[in-house]
Amino acid sequence: MIHHLKVPKVMAQDAIERARRLGILDSNFSIQNDAEYVLIPLVEGAAHDAGYPTVNVPGRPAQKKYQPQGTHGAFDVIGHIAITKIRNRERAVSLARALIDANRSITTVYLDTGIQGEYRIRNLELLAGTDNPVAVYRENGVIMTLDVRKVYFSPRLATERMLVSKDVSDGEEILDMFSGIGPFSMNIARWHNCTVHAIDSNPDAIFYMERSMMMNRLSGKIIPHNADVEKAISGMNKFHRIIMNLPHDAFRYLGIALDHLNSGGILHYYEILDVASLEGRMEEFRSRSLELLLKRVVHGYSSRESMYALWLRKT
Repeated sequence: MIHHLKVPKVMAQDAIERARRLGILDSNFSIQNDAEYVLIPLVEGAAHDAGYPTVNVPGRPAQKKYQPQGTHGAFDVIGHIAITKIRNRERAVSLARALIDANRSITTVYLDTGIQGEYRIRNLELLAGTDNPVAVYRENGVIMTLDVRKVYFSPRLATERMLVSKDVSDGEEILDMFSGIGPFSMNIARWHNCTVHAIDSNPDAIFYMERSMMMNRLSGKIIPHNADVEKAISGMNKFHRIIMNLPHDAFRYLGIALDHLNSGGILHYYEILDVASLEGRMEEFRSRSLELLLKRVVHGYSSRESMYALWLRKT
């Protein structure tokens, strides 16, 4: 029998990442789940202050996945494309070749050397395979197409997009303030009869959003806006829900977002912060009559910073 943290599904990712950071997650066993809860295996004798109950249940031995030599290192996969940020050239090339050799679905591997330009696009260098930047990507029953050299997209928010979509009710009017190619908008409109206004200043992002809209059977309606967000939003009515996925610069737009959010409406706010800065943000939100509904780490960003998802209600 193995001790497990019993965590509600909506809080599971935050609890898992915290357990990893504390070194109390037992990687010899798999994380289990049912309809409502996730069970996180703990190392023997682990102490924790997570605020969740523990249960003593049989552990499921983790299945060890074979990785070919050279595949050490982090990477994202978008359709047939893998993207890594490994700075050591020799390691990056070794990873790229191993990925292509080991996985027939990956035919292009790029090195991300940083974000550049007005639209914050990845600067990509081909490491191995064919130079084909246009991908078809699938997540949560949604199909999207994009050119990774022309638009920014992160597959690491797939779970977050699913959670937001599940929280939506039919009939909502929703604003996706910094939509990119529309992954939040697509995840919502695919499953809910609602209207989503999706704003992005990058014309290529809107182009690929519109192509993706034609590739899916949508239950709701997406209205794309290729414009600066402050100009586009000025003539709009208030919304039941607003999504602010601009992790490096979201705070400067908070005021205009709140001006266009109904009383009782939900704000999905994303920002990269360290712990001290997060506490400051929480104080600011309280001063603006925002009630915290959910706080979770979406993913790590640096040794001190993480990308946080903050779900807030306007009171």
